[in-house]
Amino acid sequence: MNNTKTKVPAIDKMILLLDYLSTRNVATFTEIHNALSLPKSSLSLMLASLVTHRLVKFEKNKYHLGLKMYEYGSAAIQNFNVKSVAHTLLSDLVNKLNLTCHLGVLDGDSPIYLDKIESNQLISIKSVVGKKLSLHSSGLGKALISQLSDAELDRLLPEENLEIFTPMTIPTKTALKKELQEIRKVGYAFDREEGDLGIFCIAMPIFDGNHDIIAGVSVTGVTFQMPETRHDEIIHQLREACQKISRKLYE
Repeated sequence: MNNTKTKVPAIDKMILLLDYLSTRNVATFTEIHNALSLPKSSLSLMLASLVTHRLVKFEKNKYHLGLKMYEYGSAAIQNFNVKSVAHTLLSDLVNKLNLTCHLGVLDGDSPIYLDKIESNQLISIKSVVGKKLSLHSSGLGKALISQLSDAELDRLLPEENLEIFTPMTIPTKTALKKELQEIRKVGYAFDREEGDLGIFCIAMPIFDGNHDIIAGVSVTGVTFQMPETRHDEIIHQLREACQKISRKLYE
């Protein structure tokens, strides 16, 4: 555990507590008190505050780290590692396929482009870094939400009817959930002119060490650049690139 002392003892104690919980699946109040030798009153108040802020979860009279800790960890990886690690590998992917590649993450309730590398095709894809996408009509969006539970998806998309961008757009949340089941099975997502007519995309997620999705990569082109006869090649190269990015994040 981290026994570092600073000029803010309250923070030191909180870090000590979080470090302890990170080494255990669950712990009772008594177990935490005995392990850390913190005053019961201070420990009780600290735990209550951490539970309120979702840094710690309390259930069945036991404490464990909360999902807010996961959100902070995922954000740190996304902001500092994914783009720098992925850029060279995305460049290699573009050189192999001669198609535009994007790197994206889920930012709140929208996918957002972190990086874009253009192919040398005469026809370019109109997209920019920082652009937000639709969850249900983009390959990247569907790849990023493919592991969400129904409850999590309902929170992001509360309405049954979804916004229609083209005649190919998935029209309902029920239909989207069915497609997400298939994406989980095969490991990749399509955008079949669902966001923009004439644009086709294949996307895959990037996983962290716990096999949770932290980012995604898409390969994009106009429809004639991505005929069905190329799909197996694109999927193979895209899967290799995403797996390499995942490995390099934890080297």
